[in-house]
Amino acid sequence: MEVWIKLLEVFWFFLPAAIANLLPPLFGKIPYFKRPIDLGVKLRKAPLFGPSKTYKGFVVGILGAVLVVYLQVLFYPYMLDYTIIDYSTTNVWLLGFLFGFGALFGDLVASFFKRRIRIKSGSPWLFFDQLDWVFGGLAFVSIYIGLNVKLVLGTILVYGILHVLTRYVGYLIGITQAKI
Repeated sequence: MEVWIKLLEVFWFFLPAAIANLLPPLFGKIPYFKRPIDLGVKLRKAPLFGPSKTYKGFVVGILGAVLVVYLQVLFYPYMLDYTIIDYSTTNVWLLGFLFGFGALFGDLVASFFKRRIRIKSGSPWLFFDQLDWVFGGLAFVSIYIGLNVKLVLGTILVYGILHVLTRYVGYLIGITQAKI
């Protein structure tokens, strides 16, 4: 029973970063504000990040993370047994920004390296695609919240597995290009 509670704590803790990572592909079909972050700049004939990394994705992802942190603050009195963060003293804007920006920055860094080794945008890069955003989110949120090894490893495990599952569902319903 205690393992399930710990898994729920990890899930609840990192949910803002997960939403930040999930929203850009969902909003990718909307034609507005689709300007790539790299503005079409190339390095050695390959895009810096690729056309799927857009300003819209960054803005939507960060706003989504802020919204989730805001909801976590509202639900805090009912979730005391399942929270790692004391949401009563949390700066919603800062924590949401760090979760969202960190997750998306981690994904952006992986995209940069994918382009360097000539992996096409949307094509899978095992391990890195599943965890780039997790490492980025953890790195940035650690600026504001102290993280311990158990929390970091639990987050990598829970969200590494959830990412594979959600990516596959996204593939089945036509949101993402690759199965994994």
